[in-house]
Amino acid sequence: MHIDNDSWEEIVDSLTNIWKPNHIFLNELIMKIFPGHCPDREPPRLFHDYSKLEESYELIGDRISIRDTLEPAVQGYYNFRFYKRIIIE
Repeated sequence: MHIDNDSWEEIVDSLTNIWKPNHIFLNELIMKIFPGHCPDREPPRLFHDYSKLEESYELIGDRISIRDTLEPAVQGYYNFRFYKRIIIE
């Protein structure tokens, strides 16, 4: 999910109005500095607004994962989000 906010809006619109999948899994890199990070790596720092997606989907699981166990250390926090479509009758 290294996309700008305008593209994010288009994707959410397509997902919720055209494709309508039952489940959506997102893996967003939300870089933050922590001990052991690589200072020479400058990542994108995008944080998307999920409220529009959550009009049609319910968040059923999320997790933050820290990627600092690799050699050499890799800077990064990953935000995993799992959604299920809300059935509206």
